[in-house]
Parts: sequence; structure tokens; C-alpha cells
Amino acid sequence: MTRPNWVKVKWLVGLWLIPLSSLALQLLDGQSFIYDVGKDGALMQGTLDAYAFMYRLRVNGANYVGHVDGLSVNGRQVNLTPFVEPASGLEVERRIYVSQANNFARYMEILYNPTSVAQTVDLEIFGNLGAGANTTIVADQKNFLITDDVVNGISESIPALLHYHSQVGSAVAATHTLNGNHLSWIYPKVTVAPQSRVRLIYFVAQAKSKEIAKEVATFLFSNPSALYEGIQAVGRSEILNFTPAVPTPRNDMSTAPFLNVGELRTGVLSEDDPLGHGRAMTPADAYALNLAAAQQVTIRLSAYFNAYLYLFKDVTGTNILAGNDDSGINTTNAEIVFTAPEAGTYYIEATAHNRRERGDYTMEIPGRLHNGDTRWSYESSTECLPF
Repeated sequence: MTRPNWVKVKWLVGLWLIPLSSLALQLLDGQSFIYDVGKDGALMQGTLDAYAFMYRLRVNGANYVGHVDGLSVNGRQVNLTPFVEPASGLEVERRIYVSQANNFARYMEILYNPTSVAQTVDLEIFGNLGAGANTTIVADQKNFLITDDVVNGISESIPALLHYHSQVGSAVAATHTLNGNHLSWIYPKVTVAPQSRVRLIYFVAQAKSKEIAKEVATFLFSNPSALYEGIQAVGRSEILNFTPAVPTPRNDMSTAPFLNVGELRTGVLSEDDPLGHGRAMTPADAYALNLAAAQQVTIRLSAYFNAYLYLFKDVTGTNILAGNDDSGINTTNAEIVFTAPEAGTYYIEATAHNRRERGDYTMEIPGRLHNGDTRWSYESSTECLPF
């Protein structure tokens, strides 16, 4: 069997999403691979039957039981219903995040201990891979492995699969085993203090080859912005099996310059900018915006680099109201449409998806000034914008 034409595969993927399966919630990553999250949070099939009910969870030998409970606001994270492990009383949640820009999905296992004593448990991630008897480990590292569908030394049609379960040197590391097409790894002796919460994250990816799967692992290891995408500082501090980057963001945004509705402003994201609050280890420019109650605005960030926008309610940058990476298909721009729940000052961060990206950008808030002044109105302008 020869490897299929991947352009055709992407076309077929589009067909598979119509209609949406009643048994699984399907999301596509940045390379159009399918992640179909179903019962108990398992990946049902993936692309070209890459999985066969993979990435299930056991806590102290008890199978996690739950179902899809909806999506995050940005539509990229699948949330599942909580489960109580009977022996320890730990409350277990599962979240599966599928990157829109990059070639991976991230699982997060959240354990909360409501009791008055510390609880120590073993976590097992397990399931079956779609290659059946042809499942072969083609790269085996201490902290990740790559499997593929191999016959007579030749990779077949099923995508190569990355399973990146822990960071070398982290407080909790996993050991993995493959028996036929049954893969599992165990995080041993995970301790949760009383009235406390811990998290374990791991990354899975489907790729066209084992070489690309290795590139994804390298990308994740070297890019904290992607690794912790969508996880706020408190959540990062609770992760046991990866060591979060410790950014040094600006103390607050109290000195941020104000923008007006109807204004267009240019700027430069540079190496010298303070690190932002929204994305780990990524420079960001901050702006302030006064809004009236129920006032709706559109905030647009245009750039040749992959732009990212955040909107905060508080000057310290801890309460994210909205975030956006791509304002449309095949664009590097970002856009937030927001209605202010109350009058006050709101704070904007203009940053990049990748912490190494820099360059010129344009920030625009189209419309009229709230007092009716039309000096800065761009709604009817025929002027060509720079991006």
C-alpha cells in the first residue's frame, strides 16, 4: 500500500465533518487532522482511523466516566463532565485543547482534592491505535514516543502519531508500554494536597511522517507559547509533568496609552517590549480603552507575523475577557468583537502567537467616537490600510 495523496485526504476530512457525528465532537488542528473527542474523552478514530478509542483515563484503577460537556468560548477546547474517583474522593476533570494554528492537541487531567488529607494516586492513560498489528514504535524517547503503521519496513497510509507525555526532569514523569496496538503510560504516585488542585498535561499529534512528528515534539519543547496556549498563570503553576516558563510580564498596565474608538494606530512588536500577561514568554504592547456600558467595539490587530489579541478587565492582566488568534481563514490578523458589560477602562494586549515573532502592526478600532465625533471614523473610508 502506498501513502495517499494528502491533498485528497484534506478534502475527504472536510466531507467527514458533514454532518457532525452524534457520538463525538470533531475539531481540526492547524494541519487539518481530525481529533474526534467522544465518550470518556477518548479519540475515537482521528484521521484515516489513526486511533481506536485512544487516550482513556484510569485513576487508581478506576476508569474515568464522562461525556462531552461543551466547548470553551473560543471553540478550541472540549470540556468533559467531572468524575469522582471512589477510593480517594478526588474530583477529576478532563479538557482537550486542539490548536487552530499548530499541529497538535493537548490533554489536561485536573485533579482536585476536597478532603482534609493528602491523596496519592496513580494515573494511567491507555487505549488502542488504529494500525492494529502493524503498530510500530519508530521513535522512543524517555518522555515521548512516535508510533506508525509499518509493513515490511514501509510506512503505510495511517498518520504517524506523537505521544508526548512528560518533560524530562519534571516532578512527575510517565513510563510507557506498547503491547500490539494497545498503548499505555502511567504517572505514578501523584499526590494532591488537601483542598488543592494539580494538573497533568500531554500532547498528541497526527503527522504525515515520523520526521514531522519529531518536529512537532521539538516545537513544543522549545515554544512555551504553544505549550501553555490558553492556560492562565494559575493553571500553569499547578502542572506537575511539564515545567512552565516563568515569564516576567510588566507589573501592570497602568501606564498603557489610551486608544479611542475610531482610531487607527501603528506600532512595532520588538524584543525590548515587556513580556505580556496572555502568552508565556512573549513580548506584548499594552493599550487602554474606555467604554460605556453595553458599548460594542471591534478591535483589530493586523500584521505580517501571526498576531494575537487579548482583552482584560483589570489593570493587572489576570482577568482575560477575550482572546483571538485568527480573524478569518488564511489570515495572520486577529480580531475581537466585545460588548462592555459595564462602563470602565479595559486593557488590550497586542502580541504574537509565537514568542519569536516580531514586526510592525496596525491596531484599529473602527467606528465613531462615543460622543458622536466623527473625526476618526473609518467605517466609510476608502483609504487602503497597510495590511
